[in-house]
Amino acid sequence: MPPSAATPELRFTRSLQAAVSLAWGLGCLLLSLGLFILHFQRFTHPPALGWGFVPLLPAALFLWLAWHQLRHPFLVLTRIGIEIYPFFLPARNMHLLLWQQISQSEIIADPPQLILTRADAADAKIFITLAPLVPRQRELLQTALAGVQTNREKVSASISAKEESGP
Repeated sequence: MPPSAATPELRFTRSLQAAVSLAWGLGCLLLSLGLFILHFQRFTHPPALGWGFVPLLPAALFLWLAWHQLRHPFLVLTRIGIEIYPFFLPARNMHLLLWQQISQSEIIADPPQLILTRADAADAKIFITLAPLVPRQRELLQTALAGVQTNREKVSASISAKEESGP
């Protein structure tokens, strides 16, 4: 069995930010193309050829940024917990919160945030902005977290019922 089938996970990328970066990158490319076209037209004072190269650097940066935002996940829900990846150096600075460390999870709509309450201290909370996610992904995340919470309640109820019934 392949490892991906053995360990299911939900990956959430920064797709909303990637769409904005892609739009800016394509806009810079179109601006560069327009400047090149204007240079080769028969105007009395066309823009210099070098001006067509100026928007190419921001276009390359925006397109790389969009690729980076789609390639690296933002949140990953696995069987063992939630993996949180920051924007800069995501592989090195990844944080893993085990499900045993989380007592409660809540998603608020305005501003879009995920609030995780730590199990070891009721007043210790982790706030994660959900602005990089599209609204459909926020709904999916809320459904997945509700399913995990329901599953944890069922397991704890069955464990307490077994303990009450005795050996």
